Amino acid sequence: MEKNKNLRTNILRILSVITVGYPFVGYKVLLGILIHNIYGGKASVVVASFCILWGIIDFVLNTLALFLLIVRGKTDLPVCLLSLIIRKCPGLHLWEDIGEAMDVMLSFCIVSYGVGGNLLGYLDGAQLNIWGFCTVFNLTGAGIFRLNSSITNNRNP
Repeated sequence: MEKNKNLRTNILRILSVITVGYPFVGYKVLLGILIHNIYGGKASVVVASFCILWGIIDFVLNTLALFLLIVRGKTDLPVCLLSLIIRKCPGLHLWEDIGEAMDVMLSFCIVSYGVGGNLLGYLDGAQLNIWGFCTVFNLTGAGIFRLNSSITNNRNP
């Protein structure tokens, strides 16, 4: 019963993890794969590995946050590595959401790099399907949150 109450209470935060957090994880991992597939040399392996590790860390943070939201009904955990880093930096922690905002901007840059650079052809079929899945979920999430914002703003005129 408690889990159902937590789901209802935190549905927008849960949907945020599913439609924003996880797709951004996918983009980061796929960026690592793209870099590995396109560029040669040791430097590309290091950069590609960093991107994949970044995605894995974000996956763990998102999964922990999702679990805590569903089971406990709350979480103070950051959902991305940049947010975790910013929270630990003296002075910057005052801008609580700057890490998540930077993560969103960088994730959109990854999408722009892949699409605008016409680089998606360097992904195999399964990887391209994951890219598409991430995009569909992310755009659906944007629509959900825009609609919620409109409904919420019109509730209290």
